[in-house]
Amino acid sequence: MYSLPGTKPCLQTRPPGFEVERLTPRAVETLFRAEESLRTAFLKFLEQGFLGLVWHEKGEWASYAWVAPSRSRGVPHLPAAVRKLGYPWVFYCRTREAHQRKGLFRANLGMLAAWVREDEPRAEVFIDTEVDNLPSRRAILDAGFVPHGVVTTVSVAIPRVRLVAGQWDRHAPHVEGTDR
Repeated sequence: MYSLPGTKPCLQTRPPGFEVERLTPRAVETLFRAEESLRTAFLKFLEQGFLGLVWHEKGEWASYAWVAPSRSRGVPHLPAAVRKLGYPWVFYCRTREAHQRKGLFRANLGMLAAWVREDEPRAEVFIDTEVDNLPSRRAILDAGFVPHGVVTTVSVAIPRVRLVAGQWDRHAPHVEGTDR
């Protein structure tokens, strides 16, 4: 877990050569027309009040990211107890392999945090990632986020039902050697 404290400015960058736009139903239909599972998920995210952005070039997406504003029901991969806290939470981020190491993920984080702070100027913004995703962890730190404990989850999925249980230990140290 990481947080961008409400008093800390969000680092905003704009990688050269890419267009960026807020995801709307029209942008989702256009940029993700060949990827039905993403298109379906993203349209559902928009219905749930999540904010998304996409970096693209020549009509092909290069990177996307989403944030659940505090007024939303929270991100689906977190335990209900964490979702109920109502924190703005960055989630579902991806950069195509061909565009990695160009600063797109870090740019996503800055832009999403800025969007959240348009409505809530001192909002603390959160993000989580897998323990073994070292490139993401480094980019999260580079964007100004700081370690903020560990969330442990267990997911159970049966037809039409998905349960996520777990806990957030806000004071747990991060795994040694994975953060600077």
